[in-house]
Amino acid sequence: MEGWRAALLASDRQPHTVARLLTAAGTVAVLLRTEDAALRTARLHASMPTGWQLGDAPLARYHAVGIRLSDAVLHVKGAICR
Repeated sequence: MEGWRAALLASDRQPHTVARLLTAAGTVAVLLRTEDAALRTARLHASMPTGWQLGDAPLARYHAVGIRLSDAVLHVKGAICR
């Protein structure tokens, strides 16, 4: 298992532990379809690069395919849908 998923499954599953892990997991990125396609082609759409470990750069999958994310914050109200 990978990173955050493994950490969640291995945790004591107490609300404060889960909240801490999810907070540390980072934010949501909004991608263009072409950027999503680049991640899928590199097989990084659902996993991190080979050798990545919990605590390494959280944006490593994006950097690996040349995606530069903006620092802009998008404020949304309600759920984020696909």
